[in-house]
Amino acid sequence: MRRSIGAQARARDDADYGYLWWLMKIPSGDSTLTLPTMAGTGGNAVFLLPARRAVVVITTSNYNERQPHQLTLKLLTHDLLPAL
Repeated sequence: MRRSIGAQARARDDADYGYLWWLMKIPSGDSTLTLPTMAGTGGNAVFLLPARRAVVVITTSNYNERQPHQLTLKLLTHDLLPAL
């Protein structure tokens, strides 16, 4: 598991890629969290938060929306992370 969530490739500026996990760099307050993330169609996502011993699962139906994953990230960063 540890190897699967370790960076195996530099995918883009805001994320590396492990073995089937995105390693998303997500702003949180004054810092940036690197969260292992599974991302699916329509903005569905699973985020691992090891430092908080938590898993966040977001299911959506934003299949016909532009940038559905941006809507998911907004929910995570504006509502869920502050609540944790």
